[in-house]
Amino acid sequence: AEALKIAGEMPDIETCVQRNIYWVLTGEDRLSHLRERISDDLRALTWDIWAYETHAELPPEEKRELEELYQTIDRMVKEKFPGMRPMACANLPYYITSPILTALLEAECFDSVTVMVQKEVALRIAAKPGTADYSAFTVFCQFYAQPEILFDVPAHCFLPQPKVTSAVIQLKVRENRPWDIADPDIFFRCVKASFAMRRKKLSNGLASGFPELGKTGAAEVIEAAGFDANVRGETLSIPDFVKIANEIVRRRER
Repeated sequence: AEALKIAGEMPDIETCVQRNIYWVLTGEDRLSHLRERISDDLRALTWDIWAYETHAELPPEEKRELEELYQTIDRMVKEKFPGMRPMACANLPYYITSPILTALLEAECFDSVTVMVQKEVALRIAAKPGTADYSAFTVFCQFYAQPEILFDVPAHCFLPQPKVTSAVIQLKVRENRPWDIADPDIFFRCVKASFAMRRKKLSNGLASGFPELGKTGAAEVIEAAGFDANVRGETLSIPDFVKIANEIVRRRER
C-alpha cells in the first residue's frame, strides 16, 4: 500500500517528460524497480553513493568525489537539458542524508527536491521556531526551500525492517528569497553559532561564534536588532536571523 502511495505522489508521465524529473537512485534501490514498472520514459541518473560512510571519515580522494557532487549536478543539468529546471527525487542512504540534501539544495538547479528520509530528519527539516526539532539544518533547508512532509513510510515496508519510521518530504525550492541579507556567509555563521549553545542565551552563542564581538558586543548586536537580551537562538525565525546577521555586518563596516 505504501509503495502505491509513493507511486501516487509521482507526477504523471507527461509531466515527467516536460519537466525532466530525475530519480537519484542509490545502490540496490528497491524504488528503482517500482520506477521501471511505472514508466520507461522517466529519465534517471544513478549515483552509487551507498559506499560512503560519513563525510568526515572519508579518505581525501573519496571526500573530493563527494564534494564534486555539487558541480556534477549543475553540469549535468546545463549540458543535457539547457534551460530546463528539473526536479529531483531520491531515496537517500540515511547515514549520509545531510550532505547529499545539502548538495541538492546548494546546487540551485532543481524546482523541487523530494526525498525519503528518517522521520525524525523530516520533522527537523519542517520544524517551526521554538520547537524541539528546530535546528541549524532546519534554517538551512528552509532558507533554500519550503518543506512539506507528504506521508510516513512504516518500518514494515523495508526488508530487513529498520528500527525507525521513514517519511517522504518535498522541498519546493524558493524562486525568490524574501530577505535582504547583507552577507550570506555571516548569516549562516550566525545561525550555526546560535545553535551551538542550545538552551542558552543567544549572546553566549554569538560571543563564541564571533570572538571579535565578545559578550558585550554580542549583547549590543541583539539589542540593536530589536530583541530581548535573554532571547535564545532556537526561537528565531529566518527573518530574525537576518536582522542579527545584518547588524553584525553593520558593526564591521563602521
